[in-house]
Amino acid sequence: MSWTIETSPTFARRLKQFLKARPRELRAALSHVEDLLAELNAGAKPLNVRHGWWHDERQGLYATDQKGATGKGHVQLRLYVYPETVYEVLWLLTIGEKNTQKRDLQACREMTADLEPKEGDPDGRKTGPTPPDENGPAPQRDRDGE
Repeated sequence: MSWTIETSPTFARRLKQFLKARPRELRAALSHVEDLLAELNAGAKPLNVRHGWWHDERQGLYATDQKGATGKGHVQLRLYVYPETVYEVLWLLTIGEKNTQKRDLQACREMTADLEPKEGDPDGRKTGPTPPDENGPAPQRDRDGE
């Protein structure tokens, strides 16, 4: 079995926002997701992945960041993921800037609360993360409008 990618409704909405507001940083973070997926498919465990852009956010949540983005004036961006190891699904949960990290992590924890199957019931999981707030914070612009 190989890993697949699924996205939350929150991720889809935030992706559109960040494509406009932070395209360079978003491209770098998405590139890291591709690299991560290749490592997972090669047999790596999420806790064993070691890169400067891979952050263990505890409770099964991880984030990739914008490292490697080209150009000047980057903001610190986080793309939050949840590797569901039983079904080998990499959930892309949301995207945020460093200044919204605490709020983003809380939203991710709420989304993933019931994703893992219960012991003895591998088919008893939800079909995906449940977004706690469909109107999360929009990406903020810096003084240059980027």
